[in-house]
Parts: sequence; structure tokens; C-alpha cells
Amino acid sequence: KKIANSYLGTEHLIANLNEFTPLANQTSVSFSDLHGMSFIVLQDIGIWREIIQQKIPDAKFLYQNKRSDFDEIKNYSIFPYFTTNISLLDPIWNAETQVDRRPVPISDKEASMKFYANYLTANKDRVMPLIQEIQDVWSKVD
Repeated sequence: KKIANSYLGTEHLIANLNEFTPLANQTSVSFSDLHGMSFIVLQDIGIWREIIQQKIPDAKFLYQNKRSDFDEIKNYSIFPYFTTNISLLDPIWNAETQVDRRPVPISDKEASMKFYANYLTANKDRVMPLIQEIQDVWSKVD
């Protein structure tokens, strides 16, 4: 066996909803609960872009290329937006206080994604310290 893998953690998608929206008081929401809504979204959100477009086809996504533009609209509007549990590791997200949004986890199975590190078994001793560090950090938000 030349390639091995190690589980890193699971990323969970979260809808950050205006506090006065009835859904903001739920412990979780489904993609179908979010139908017809308009979201502000950072352009480069990886695989999540395809997932939200497929699972909420009648939603409107206002994509922003620059983080500063996204933040400006987010801070001066009530548009919901997406984050994940991994967003909590970003010092910028952590520094921002969300007084008018509530993070509500999305309960659909497609809103959670497991991540693994794949590596050549010959490199195991080299990569395991990094993998362990990632696992330790990820365990704080998983």
C-alpha cells in the first residue's frame, strides 16, 4: 500500500441569519428551509458554492470577490451569509462580533463534509506531525 490517509475533521455549514427571522430561533435548519432567500456569499468558498446552488436552487446568491466588499455589505444589511465551524479558526471571523445574526447549523447530510489527508506511506514520519497539529486544531471546533 503506497498511499495512506488520516482523518482530519468534519466541516459543518452554518447559515448566519438575521436575529429577527423566525429561522434564527431554530437549533438547526435544512436547505429547504432556506428556499427563496437572498444570501451574500464570498466568491471563493470551494465545494460549498456548488452545494448551496444545488440544494437551494431558488435562492439568490450575491457573490462578492473581495472580503472587504463582503464585510461592508454584511455589516450594513440583514442578508444572511454562510460560514462553517472552520470559520471559527480564522482570527478575522473570530474578532467580529455578530450582534444581529445568529449562527444556525444546517442539518442536511450534504452540509457536513469529512476531510482526510492523503500521503505516501514512505512520507508518513514527515507528514504525521503536521497532520496531528491539524487534527488538534480541528478538534476544537468539531
